[in-house]
Amino acid sequence: MRTARFTTRVAALAVAAALGLAACSSPGSTDSTSQSGPASGSGAESGSASGPEVDRNPTGELPEISGAFGEVPVMTPVEADPPKVITVDTLEEGDGAVVGVDDVVTVNYAGFLWDGTPFDSSFGRGAPSTFSLNSVIQAWKYGLADTKVGDRVLLIAPPEWGYGDQANGDIPAGSTLVFVVDIIEVFGSDTSALESAKLTETPLPEGLIVEGELGEAPAVSFEEGVASPESEQTVVIAEGEGPVITADDTVVYHYLGTYWGTDVEAVSTWESGAQAIPAQGSLFLGEKVGSRVAYVFPSTGTDQPAMVMVVDILAGYKQ
Repeated sequence: MRTARFTTRVAALAVAAALGLAACSSPGSTDSTSQSGPASGSGAESGSASGPEVDRNPTGELPEISGAFGEVPVMTPVEADPPKVITVDTLEEGDGAVVGVDDVVTVNYAGFLWDGTPFDSSFGRGAPSTFSLNSVIQAWKYGLADTKVGDRVLLIAPPEWGYGDQANGDIPAGSTLVFVVDIIEVFGSDTSALESAKLTETPLPEGLIVEGELGEAPAVSFEEGVASPESEQTVVIAEGEGPVITADDTVVYHYLGTYWGTDVEAVSTWESGAQAIPAQGSLFLGEKVGSRVAYVFPSTGTDQPAMVMVVDILAGYKQ
């Protein structure tokens, strides 16, 4: 068994993930859970019972956007009232893969208030943003679904599907948000890399049981009466055959998180969809794509039991 070198950021990530709050560093990140996406097709359309309406063929007056795919967009506002539903207008059409509602995407984006005031942009930062659509505001999750790699889209997020009545940084409460998004790449939740991993002989901490086939959701249980470890520990349950994760990568992964020895229901991404996070400063550095790794974080006091995360590393993509 080897002891991990954990930073404060890593510990915070572990706590967030175990509580089901893991979110990537991306525009409009939120802790909301995944839902079923809207049906594909054009025109104003209702999603599933849990998904919002998305208008993909808007007819109302929309802000004017100048600039081609890859260029810094400039927005010219209009006097019209903003739309009341998530609105997506394809400014430039690509011919690449279609984005799914639970996919991980790489994009460049610029965000504006309805009056044209810019509040955020990835253009000029040196690298686009990679994130899971399960980790962003609902307007992004459902609006970017059904777009294609190579698209430049105008995406309008009413407050209900953005930040609602809460202010967020430079975004006032109740704001309609306007985004210009270039879809650069899409990564699904392909688990094939996990299936070729080789089980190691490294023992788990006493009392911890991890079961389940590689490539499928794990199950975690505990031997009754066994105390949790007093130190942070990392155990590679199965080592993948993929490349080693470096600081230049964005990692796509599944996790299952739970508290040691409790009957609290585990939190898992295996049903909602994979997550993504920059590898730099994270607990994934040095691990191989395809690996299943167990992380144990000791108790921080009577109000915080020890936590266990079982992570399956699906892929690593250079930023």
